[in-house]
Amino acid sequence: MQAPAAVWVIGFTMTLRDLTQDQLGIPPVFVGIVAGALVSALFSPQLALASGAAFLFSEVSDLLVYTPIRLRGHLYLSVVASNTVGTVLDTCVFLWLAFGSLSMAGGQIWGKMVGTLFCVLALRLIHGRSPARLPAYKRAQLSQPVG
Repeated sequence: MQAPAAVWVIGFTMTLRDLTQDQLGIPPVFVGIVAGALVSALFSPQLALASGAAFLFSEVSDLLVYTPIRLRGHLYLSVVASNTVGTVLDTCVFLWLAFGSLSMAGGQIWGKMVGTLFCVLALRLIHGRSPARLPAYKRAQLSQPVG
């Protein structure tokens, strides 16, 4: 299996997206996703299209998988599940659009998931056995006085 060195970092960036959503909520994260896709469009047309499309599909799917699991109080499971879906989409969409082949998908998926597992282990060390049951933005909404 082969993959570029940057693949190892993508598991971290997907986890960072999840944690940013925990702190700020969905709207700011969605703005970041769209901005990231637009920045990708500034580079070579074929790679920009592939990168932008992969980023958009993988990050939105990551958000859609992460949110319901996280709102049930499962931080670690939500990170692993959403990064798994995001990783497969990111890899397959990018490789297919950029190169017309999925021959390097195995190595890229493996590298991204190893990065994710390192992030989950780091979160476990930071939060211990019981991370906050709800994301910070949800706790803030619930603590607002009614009226």
